Amino acid sequence: AVASPRDRVLWPGDSVGTLLYELNKLYFEAHVVALNLAFGAEKTGRIVTSTAAFNANMWLCLSYLLLGVLAGGYTVAEVKEKFDAYKKRFGHDFGDDDDHRMAVFDENLHYIESENAKGLSYTLKIGPFAHLTNAEFGETMFGESPRFSSQRPLGTAANMEESSGSIEELPKSVNYVTKGWVTDVKDQMNC
Repeated sequence: AVASPRDRVLWPGDSVGTLLYELNKLYFEAHVVALNLAFGAEKTGRIVTSTAAFNANMWLCLSYLLLGVLAGGYTVAEVKEKFDAYKKRFGHDFGDDDDHRMAVFDENLHYIESENAKGLSYTLKIGPFAHLTNAEFGETMFGESPRFSSQRPLGTAANMEESSGSIEELPKSVNYVTKGWVTDVKDQMNC
């Protein structure tokens, strides 16, 4: 089987910048081959290269390397270490699917860190579902579940009562975190 660029990132010691460099190098080599075919290198015996194309690709490569550094990319060894700690913490064992689950975990880790870098009003953390894609999480957690006859329709909870207050008296916002009402993510299965 031919290794894809995604397989390349799974080599120990590589970073995002290294992967981007390798992809850019392959891109440049493909352009040299295309130029040689276009100018008939096999007829003339000359190998055609473009200094301008080479320089442009080198600048592109350097910018990718800088992007990899700024993005805080992890080496594969660092991702594996985080993934092993994740599996231990949440009691996961993926068997033969371990490499695939680590790749999904790596993507989710990148998403978490990129969202947290935005300085939003919330902070994302690694939870027990970090090995799942969004689609897998949806299928697992929001798939078909039986409705029970004892389930009440929304707005008819037993503890609902009329209030004599007005909407204008309510605060414009409430920080439930500082009030201690927000807890860690719980695994409620597909309730």
